[in-house]
Amino acid sequence: MNMKKFFLLFLSSILIVSCSKSPEKLKSESDKLFNQAIDYYDRGYLNQAAELFEKVVEIETTLGGIQRRANSCVYLGLINYQLSDFYQSMDFYQKALKDFQSQNDKRSELLVLNNIAGIHSLLGEYEEAIKIYSDVIGKSLIFADKESEAIASINLGDVYQEIWDFEKAFDYFNKAYDSYEVIGDVKGKIFTLNKIGELFIASKNFPNAIKSFDMAFEIINRNGINYLNQEIYNNIGLIYFYQNQISKAKEFFEASWKLKTTSESNQLILIAIKNNLGDCEYQSGSYSKAIEHYKEALSLSEQSYLKFLSPILQLKIGKSYEKLYFINHNESDKKLAERFYQFAVNRFEENRDDENLLKALTSFSSFYTRIGEKKKALKYYERIGDIDLNLNLKTDDHLKVFALKPDFDFNFLQTLIEEHKFNEAYGLIHFQKTKNLLEYFLRFRDFSFLNTDRKEILQNLKREILALNTYQNILRQELSLPSSQRIKEKYKIASKFCDEKSAKVKKYLESLSEKYSFLKPLVKRTDLVDLLSDDSKIFVEFYPGEENLFYFIIGRKGIFARTLKSDIVSLKFNSNILLKNFDQFSYDDIVNFSKDNLSWIIDDLYKEIEQKYPSAKEITFLINGSDLDFVTYLIFSKKLNGFLRNKYSVSFSFILNKISTEGQIKNFAVLKNAQLSDLRNLKSQHEQLVSKEKSTIKKPDIRIGLRDETKSEKVEGTIVNKNFDAIFISDELIMNEETPELIYFQSSGDKSTSSTKVVERFYLTDLLRTNPKFIILKNFNIEERLAYLRFLSLFELVQPVRFIFPITKKGQEISQNFLYNYKERVENKNQSEASLIFLKMIEENQKENLKSSLVWISFTN
Repeated sequence: MNMKKFFLLFLSSILIVSCSKSPEKLKSESDKLFNQAIDYYDRGYLNQAAELFEKVVEIETTLGGIQRRANSCVYLGLINYQLSDFYQSMDFYQKALKDFQSQNDKRSELLVLNNIAGIHSLLGEYEEAIKIYSDVIGKSLIFADKESEAIASINLGDVYQEIWDFEKAFDYFNKAYDSYEVIGDVKGKIFTLNKIGELFIASKNFPNAIKSFDMAFEIINRNGINYLNQEIYNNIGLIYFYQNQISKAKEFFEASWKLKTTSESNQLILIAIKNNLGDCEYQSGSYSKAIEHYKEALSLSEQSYLKFLSPILQLKIGKSYEKLYFINHNESDKKLAERFYQFAVNRFEENRDDENLLKALTSFSSFYTRIGEKKKALKYYERIGDIDLNLNLKTDDHLKVFALKPDFDFNFLQTLIEEHKFNEAYGLIHFQKTKNLLEYFLRFRDFSFLNTDRKEILQNLKREILALNTYQNILRQELSLPSSQRIKEKYKIASKFCDEKSAKVKKYLESLSEKYSFLKPLVKRTDLVDLLSDDSKIFVEFYPGEENLFYFIIGRKGIFARTLKSDIVSLKFNSNILLKNFDQFSYDDIVNFSKDNLSWIIDDLYKEIEQKYPSAKEITFLINGSDLDFVTYLIFSKKLNGFLRNKYSVSFSFILNKISTEGQIKNFAVLKNAQLSDLRNLKSQHEQLVSKEKSTIKKPDIRIGLRDETKSEKVEGTIVNKNFDAIFISDELIMNEETPELIYFQSSGDKSTSSTKVVERFYLTDLLRTNPKFIILKNFNIEERLAYLRFLSLFELVQPVRFIFPITKKGQEISQNFLYNYKERVENKNQSEASLIFLKMIEENQKENLKSSLVWISFTN
């Protein structure tokens, strides 16, 4: 749980005002109770302290002692915060705030506002938190209170990082650094530089992360202090680990561990370092050494209040023993693997950690599949169906310092397919894909591009999920402790709010599933075939495992699945050869290469379709980020003596969905240079349909020396005046893997990072408001299919859109674009003329044979 900086208002800096008219006895009683309450609080007796502070508030209200009453309310806010009763905590802070404002106590007012904003953030009420933190920063400037400004800037940066807006997070961390530098707070500067480095790690900007950590070390060495050394060394180790420089990562993790006697160590960092050393050994294939480190980390976890991390380590130990078993074929390794897998499953279940429990069960089932024990594999698979959906919109601040996080292992699909449990096997894939889609979609800051009823459902769903995630993390931590170590009141409150929030999340999900049928399996067990309505349409999804290739055919007649024994490494290699050389291959090259290396895949698929789905006329390939995405369209079938498109209408989608996009195309638009214009009037550059301000790139902050990349603020209030049936996108898609809010388009030729150049962006949220039926992406780069997978999936929750994806083939004078599903060739036309011809062709021939053919369009530069 991301804990904001909360501050206690110490009495040494506050004047205690008593009412001269109050009885002396009440004054003396208030003094006694107040001091006793502080003593209870300092010793951790929270309930006893709360009772006394409440009595003090009553007495001071009678006496008119505003300052002490306010201070008591702050203590009550802190107590309720520690007990996880955040709404009660907020009430007490609001009372304290009112009193401090009446006393014109500006510093105390700012600190209490920080605490209030922190609770809003913790509950996922980010817009409220941003507003209050911004207010604190503004008032801090007026009052010249640099410390309050730094605190609010750090916390506001944290909020922006939580909502994946890394640019704004960086800005506010920089402001905090400036404030700490003004007041000469050395530790504050080191703390901020470490946060900036962690921000760059999260955004995968590793060079700038290293720069930030180097600056922190300069300050540490110059001042001769040991502050956050271990954390910084660990963070640098993570950078090298993520870049697959395992030996170098290991050096930094070891250096971090050696500092445990000289630095201010905390339990989490010690557990993380040992875990990360284990991860290095695991990645290097030294499984025995990995086990040693994992067991040391496990021992540290069990001795701490972070016992909820223990099953994660037990799961890793189980995986390591399994690896040893397949190397040495020692039965004791197999038994130890089984034992630790069981430990992990039991502990996750006890802690109500459903997300990690699901991952552990897939690992356990896959382990039994790999050792040939089908009955046990099925036994643990069946427990998966009992786990409720858990949507998670918050990053785990504890796991961010771990190199390897728990993940799914779907190799047990082989067992389900062998047992003809096709619906169950594909249901799990559909469930996980749909869950990931919804979690990513919910990272939009608002949903104003949707109609009112869907917007309200999604806003309410997001609010309740964020609050639920907070209480789930608290409950998980409490349940992981022995009952003697739990704070009973905290456990009770977290349980209560988990139940309340879960019920609300379920209600909003049910409402949402009525709008989007493919979400129904998230709410209740549903036969996926019920999502389909036409015998002529089938869906196909290829799913590469570690050793086998699985594929699924989904149609009205049912779900069928096959396991193809194959060399997965060779399969991925040949798929990538076909894609990466596409701009060099002629049509005959594509035929010959795919016939020689990949034809067997489509031959097997075609045989099963012919036998089991003879009425099929349309095939929709479901993409999932694997190396086979889009490749299936380019594979020549020996059995068919052609491509699948020669017999079927072939298209691609992200999810199983029966919504059709057929319909008339009455108007067209082109998105070029971040401007959306009517295609018919493109020659008239003055007739623009989008009102946008220009975003100016800020100059690098030379003193901090970290802002090296192009930077631009999102333009607020962009207005799109018209809806279009079809849009041709000439600009380059700039993806954001963390949040769809910051996906945008910009001119494909605009790569400048000049500090004086104006960069225009057209954001995805503005595109969504135009409600297009067809989108053509001219600059689609198939090698970046994971990014495009994210992009394409979003439209499943907005409106049905048929995408047409060119794979760019560049010549000396022209750019040729290979477009799926269409056949005619349009040459020697400029971009807008070719686009208009092409879109007219779509309009005139939507339901004809063009769907199963090709078109090459050559655009002049």
